[in-house]
Parts: sequence; structure tokens; C-alpha cells
Amino acid sequence: MDFFLRKFFESDSKRRLQTAIVFSVLFLIAKIFFPEPGNILVSLITEILVLTAFFSWALFLYEFVHNQASSPVGILVNSMILGALVYFLLTVSPEYLSTNDNVITSLLVYLFVFIILVSTAYIFDVLRELFFAHQKSVPTLYFNTMMILFILASVVAGIWDSDWEYDFITDSLTGIAIVVAVINSIRVAWIAFIAKKQKRILLLLSIIFMVVFGSTFGFTQTQDANFVALLSPALNKFIGLIFLYATVYFIVVFFTALFHLPTAEAIDRKTQELTSLMDLNKLITRVLDFDELVNTITEMTKDVCNCQSAWLVTNFNDTLEINSVNNINKEDAEKISVNLFNSDLVNPKELTELNTLEKYDFFRSSKFQSVIIAPLNIHGKNIGYLFTAKQMSMGFDEEDKKAISAFADFAAVAIENSKLIEQSIEKERMEKELDLAREIQQKILPKGKPDIPNVDVSASFIPAFEVGGDYYDFFRFDDEHYGFVIADVSGKGIQSAFIMSEVKGIFESLSKIDFSPAEILIRANEILKKSLDRKSFVTATFGILNTKNGKFKFSRAGHAPVLHKRNDTLQSYVPRGIGLGISPSKEFARTLEEMEVQLGNGDLIILFTDGVNEAMNSANEEFGYDRLEAIVKNSGELSPDALSRKIIKELSVFSKENPQHDDITLVIFKWNFINKLNGDN
Repeated sequence: MDFFLRKFFESDSKRRLQTAIVFSVLFLIAKIFFPEPGNILVSLITEILVLTAFFSWALFLYEFVHNQASSPVGILVNSMILGALVYFLLTVSPEYLSTNDNVITSLLVYLFVFIILVSTAYIFDVLRELFFAHQKSVPTLYFNTMMILFILASVVAGIWDSDWEYDFITDSLTGIAIVVAVINSIRVAWIAFIAKKQKRILLLLSIIFMVVFGSTFGFTQTQDANFVALLSPALNKFIGLIFLYATVYFIVVFFTALFHLPTAEAIDRKTQELTSLMDLNKLITRVLDFDELVNTITEMTKDVCNCQSAWLVTNFNDTLEINSVNNINKEDAEKISVNLFNSDLVNPKELTELNTLEKYDFFRSSKFQSVIIAPLNIHGKNIGYLFTAKQMSMGFDEEDKKAISAFADFAAVAIENSKLIEQSIEKERMEKELDLAREIQQKILPKGKPDIPNVDVSASFIPAFEVGGDYYDFFRFDDEHYGFVIADVSGKGIQSAFIMSEVKGIFESLSKIDFSPAEILIRANEILKKSLDRKSFVTATFGILNTKNGKFKFSRAGHAPVLHKRNDTLQSYVPRGIGLGISPSKEFARTLEEMEVQLGNGDLIILFTDGVNEAMNSANEEFGYDRLEAIVKNSGELSPDALSRKIIKELSVFSKENPQHDDITLVIFKWNFINKLNGDN
């Protein structure tokens, strides 16, 4: 049988339907041309055709039955309806057909036989599906043996009438087939896998099956009144054996379901526990919203343990928080939880069970009489508690405690995993934000060194892993005046990068107007004071160099000192000034000081951000101004580029065991007026 199933299912459903129709039509043609039994060969061919048609329809319907087999009760209800239809057609039709003998009657006979054949084929598929359901081994041999015996008994009954002298052969085959059918009827392992409610329905269905199928089998034995037997004795015999097997099978099903009923509830509960734990196990590896996760945990716990209420409390950073409640309002859950923890009744390491709760003052107004508190522990750390409560005292048995403890263990892993996922997502978001900020920062910084007459310029920018918001730029006011600015935005991240881009726009706009450094900073402060929040500010130094006479004017808004090197001497200038965006314009202007320095040939001006002086070594010691000034003072006649490389090298050696935490920006320019005039570069 399985061989034919495999071969037949290699074709599509349409091909199977066509095959079933072809054999049905061939049987119809054979009966039209040979309406009365003739010789044995004709009878044999006719009966083989009808049985082949039966199995063709069974094969066509098998896929539908198999797809619906996950709900045994559903396909059994269909079988009951079809069985009742077969019984109705067999018992009611003969009274009408016996009084009419014409073409319409003949067509009705063939139609009824066709309906009975297809209905029985469906019932046969259902019986076969149930026979193989949930079997540890594949009992193909037993089922195929039974079918072969059914076919042999049917064919023999179809080609020889009851007066045949070797009638005992038919009876023997039928008897053996019935014995095998009875043996096969004990294959009811699937009953153990259905729920208690379905077992109750199954008991009722089994009684109906026994009555309907038993009556149908009995009617197939009445040869004279049975028009199916008159048309095809083999089909009548085969249908009778199928319904006999079904009757015996559902007798066994009835008693098996009856005996399983007392333990059905326990089995259902174990099944639900296992299913819920599997679902929780899936949650561990899924990216879920934290609220959805904890709500799922309390809902599953309440359903599996059959308790009235469940709620979950997390304990992160020593702070207890009610995260999910099920069938209890949050205020009551919080009141019970807080009082329990304050009374030291809860064991943070082991499951705690409390009964007769009216003896505790904080439970007297509660409807609960017993409660279990299961700690959520992972890696030796407590991250919360799972509460379950019942209205009856001593309401939890050992199975409940084991289930709740298992749920708590799975819940702890799921919650921890959810938090790690949240942290991972947040980290990824921050990395993307920093990448965007760094991209913005790189775009607004100058692409190369400016070409300024009589001045050699070097600019270095080393970003940290975090975006700090450093900024430097150069501006041309006219043929003689060039501006230099260096700035540092407070804070980190993409906000600082956006502020820095705003600062760039402000200085570019103001540099187009003939202002002094102090005036530019005052106007910049006036704009930034309106746009920055209270926690943000910008430090900056803005200077203007006259490339004809070497005069360098500058103002400082809370920024690092300006270093001026002349030969072997070093001067540090710290003119008064507060950061941009901190104070109103009048106060900012009142505190701002502008200085002017006359540069000599070979003089260096060094501008830098606090990423230089605040760089730390492994002992958390800052690089400081003194080390920077010493490097600059002892630099000899180094060019700006060489001096910049030396400072960065010393910084790297100093802080090699400590990661860079802020951007490092250096702007150095050298006044070379006399050398330029002499053509000496």
C-alpha cells in the first residue's frame, strides 16, 4: 500500500483526480455493457475496476485527510457525517429504487454507489491515518496484510455466488480478515496525545460511530435489499469489512479514552508546561520588546500553574520595579511585594512558599491565601522575582513548585538576554551616531593647508574613539589679513558635531565682514546664546594676522592658552574671556579681552585644544601645560610640521597605556617674512 502511495503522490493532485475518475467511468461502462454477472473473467475484471476506483479515490483524498490530521476530532466528525450519509443511502434508497425501473433510477443507483464509494474512501483514509498516528515503529505490514485480506475476500465474494461449493474459502478469508482487523484495532496510541476536552468529545463520537458504523455493516450483510450488493458484490463486501473494522476500532477507542480520562488533566498540564518552556526557550534568542517578554512570562506562568494571579518584579541596580502583572492591579502587586521584602520573608536564592496569609498583616486585605516567590537568578546575580498567588491555602503542590522554578530559570535567562540585546542595540546606535558625527566633523574641517603669504602653517587633527567636537579653520579677509580659529564644543556625540557645524557657519559668515577678533567672538556669542541649551557651550580662540607687518591680534573665549615661541623663549597668553553661549552678550563683551602680538621672523604661534594637555597616562596623570611648553621651548628651529609631529609623538608615548578619550587638534604657524623677501624658503 505504501509503495502505491509513494508512486501515486509523485504525480500532482490533478493527475490523481483524473485517475480516480477514469477508473470510476470504466467501472460504469463495464456495468452498462455487462449488467448481469456473466463468466468469472468478466466478473473479475468488473470487481477489480470498482476496487481500483475505490483506492484511486482514497489516494486522491489522502492528502486532504493527512493535512487535517493534526486535529483528530475534526476528521472524525467528518467521518461521522459521511458514515451517516452512507447508512442513509443504503437504508432509505432501496424502498424507492425497488418501485422504479427506468433510466433515471439506474442513474440514481450509480450516483448513490459513487457517493458511497467516495465517502467510504474518506473514512478509510481517516482510519489509516489514525492507525499510523504516533506509532513508535511503522506497522505497515499489519495494515497492508489486513487490506490484502479485505481485497481477496471481496474479490472472491464478487466472482462466485453463495451457492458455490467452495464457499468456505470466502468465509475463511473473511474470518482471517476480521481477526487481523481486531488485532489492528488496538493501534490507538494517538489518544494519549489529545487534550482532556477532546477525549470527552471522543467518547461521545465513539458511541455514535459504534451505532452508525455497526448498523451500516449489518445492512451490508442484507444482500437482497442492498442495491450496492446487486451492482457490485465485491464493493459491498469491501465496504462491509471497512465498516466492521471501524466499528471494532471505535469500541477500542471508547474504552481507551475512558481509561485515559482520569490522567488526562495531568498529561495536559505536563504538555502545557513543556510547550510553554519551549516557547520561553525561543524567547531567549529572539529580539523582543522587554514589556512583551515579561508579559508573556507572567501569562504563561498563570496558565500553566492554574493560579489566580502572577506578576514579575525586576531588581536592577538594587531597585525593585513591577514590570508585569496578570489578573492583579499594579498597586496591589506593589504593596504585597514591598511588604514581603521589608518583612525579610523572601529568600533571594531559593523559592519561597507562604501559606495561610491572613496571619500576615499586609495580606489581610488581600484575596490570596498562598503565594510563591521564585527568584530570577543568573550567573550568581539576582535580577528579580516571579510571583504566583492562589486564593486557596496550601494551593501549590510539588509539581507547581517545579514548574514555577523552571519558569523562573528560563525567565531569568530571557530577561538577561533581552537586556543584553537592548544594550547591544544601544551600542550599535551610538556607534552609528559617532560615525555620523565624525563624518560631519571631517567634512567641516579644512581639506588641506592654506596658502598664506609669509606664513608656514601646520594643522593636525587626531580624532578619539568618541567625537569631541574640535574645530579649526582659516579665513581670508583681504590680501593682507588672514584669520585663524580653533574651537572645542562641550560634550560628546552627534549633538556636538552638529553644534560644531553651526559654529563653522557662524565664523564663515562673520569673517566676510571687517571685524576685529573680539567683535567676531561677541557676535558669535550673541548667536550661539540663542541656539545652545544651558548644558552646551563652545570655547574658541580667534586671531587675525597681518601678513605685511606680522601683527597678530586675537581674543580667547574660555579656550586653552595661546603659545608664542621666539628663539628659545616661550610666552603663554591667556587673555580674559568666557566660553561662547554661556553668558549674555553684554557680560560676555565686558569680560572679553583682545591682545596684539608683534611677530618677528621665525616666531611660532601654537593653538591647541584640551585633548593635548588633558591626555592621561596609566596612572591617570595629565600631560599638562608644562610638558607641552617644554617640548615647544626646546624645539629649536623645527618647522611647524616637524614640531607638530614631535608633540604628537610625545603625547603618544606618554599616554600609550591609556586610550585617547578626546580629539587632539594642533594649529601651528610660523612667521617667515624676511626669509620670504630673500627668497629663502
